Amino acid sequence: MKIELTTIELKALELKDINNYTDKRCASLMNIDIKEYNNILNSAREKVTKAIIDGNEISIIDISINEEPKCTTLCKFRCAVCGQIYEIDYTKEDIKCPLCLSSKIMTNEEAGFLK
Repeated sequence: MKIELTTIELKALELKDINNYTDKRCASLMNIDIKEYNNILNSAREKVTKAIIDGNEISIIDISINEEPKCTTLCKFRCAVCGQIYEIDYTKEDIKCPLCLSSKIMTNEEAGFLK
């Protein structure tokens, strides 16, 4: 399986892990807020780590910071409290149940959506 890393994610990794800048400075240089920067950085780190562990190829997708990429971070979640199933872009939204607002959730795998 090929892992797709955007040029935005690559820039976030470079600023933090190569240049050792603070999150605040990284976000400022990328012209985004800190929460968005941290979401991008965490997504990039997860993708790279998964690619290394699973031995997958990483491909770089060229997108500009101002261009809205097609969402590849939509995930289904199931609330562990009320059972509500919902889908969100976890890089842009808090992972909370829209029905009961609980943060006790199950991931795709835990909820049985993926094998």
